[in-house]
Amino acid sequence: MTATADLPNKKIADFTEKLSFVSWDMWFILDSEDSFILKKINKTLMVGATWATGASFIFRWAYSWATAYVVNDTVTYDGSSYINILASTGDLPTNATYWELLAAKGTDWAGTWDMLKADNLSELADNATARTNLWLGNVDNTSDATKNAATVTLTNKRITSRIGTTTTDANITPVGDSNDMYTITALAEATTIAAPSGTPTDWQKLMIRIKDDATARALTWNAIYRVIWVTLPTTTVLSKTHYIGCVYNTADTKRDVLAVGVQA
Repeated sequence: MTATADLPNKKIADFTEKLSFVSWDMWFILDSEDSFILKKINKTLMVGATWATGASFIFRWAYSWATAYVVNDTVTYDGSSYINILASTGDLPTNATYWELLAAKGTDWAGTWDMLKADNLSELADNATARTNLWLGNVDNTSDATKNAATVTLTNKRITSRIGTTTTDANITPVGDSNDMYTITALAEATTIAAPSGTPTDWQKLMIRIKDDATARALTWNAIYRVIWVTLPTTTVLSKTHYIGCVYNTADTKRDVLAVGVQA
């Protein structure tokens, strides 16, 4: 085996095996049969099929037929990169007279966009397997509908009431699906408290607060409000706040009124 400390402008064709290097400004090794050659390289660049020390290249981005390229200009073309070895204009990088390949484009993906096809990501055939393969086994991807129906324990959490409000109206209809509390702030006329709209659930609560405009006003209640050991007010006490509390009874389709209070 023989060795030398320099690479005196040798062509790649002079070596039959392989070229390997560590990094820029480092040693690289050419080995051929029973000899090896070491060279301390300082920014070495291949010009044509020859290695020269001290050269540099200029990256020109994507190839353009209208650009005049000179030696050591590099471009990208059709997924590969090339270096100019002979000044030219309008000669494609695939023309070996003017260009030499630096890095070839990889193989195009031959699969389809169906992620479950055997030639693609067949391991994603079901949610559980996909989560496991992606290290997401503990991530809950349950649908919103399922999560919303699930039982949840709340600890140290505040549930803010859903509140509806109006100043005055001859017919007042709380929104059963979105009102837990309903406030009438300054009733200025006789009014009928209608059956709440929407689809209530069993034991759903509704609290109604009423205050007039400093004049007593007549109150009429829809038949859905059924009193349980209390009496619904039929008129307001002027300038006083009234509370009426009820729960929905699914079996009887009634708003059972369980509490009535008037400001002292």
